[in-house]
Amino acid sequence: MSGYYPDNFKDAKFDIDLEWDAKDVNDDGTFDKTEAKLFVDEIAKKINDDRAVYYDPKTFDELFKTFDTNNDEYLCRAEMAMFIKKTFAFEEEKK
Repeated sequence: MSGYYPDNFKDAKFDIDLEWDAKDVNDDGTFDKTEAKLFVDEIAKKINDDRAVYYDPKTFDELFKTFDTNNDEYLCRAEMAMFIKKTFAFEEEKK
């Protein structure tokens, strides 16, 4: 995932690539809804608190559908990058 998150995650205190690898249990390079939820929930715990407030776990299913741009019920790294960037972005970054 290197390079997907340079602007939004320069303040991150964890390695997103390692998080991806840990949650991609079948090592297929995509996340089904279960893997994606585990990944996003983990990011929400580890990201700085100022960003974490932008994620409401109750909206996960809606967000998953929004960022599954090819409607295959999986999120590839690029789709997940947009999910994370948009979900955890400060208001000024969303413009």
